[in-house]
Amino acid sequence: VSMADASVSSYVNTICERCDHVVTVRSASDVSVVSAGASGAGLFTLELAVGEDGEFFRVPPAMCKDAVLSVYARGVEATLGIPQIERQVMESLFWSDTPMLQTLSRGEGFVAEQ
Repeated sequence: VSMADASVSSYVNTICERCDHVVTVRSASDVSVVSAGASGAGLFTLELAVGEDGEFFRVPPAMCKDAVLSVYARGVEATLGIPQIERQVMESLFWSDTPMLQTLSRGEGFVAEQ
């Protein structure tokens, strides 16, 4: 398993653990939330409201998914374009370009699958 694979798996596991809660609604004023994962606090809070058109979430759940994916995408972007140190160490050699560290790419198969 590569370090990239382990990083993606760790991120996915962290998100899943933080989102694994059991919510029991007995009445509008009697709601309990129990963490089923390793951590106690939830990653997101979804507020269910009642309006003229029925029940709705004040913040659409899709925004939670977008937030998780956005954070990971920014992390991948931050690793792109990191130069290898050889060019700075071996200054007297001719370099036609700057070698870059091998990192994850945006469309990498296992990244997209997670």
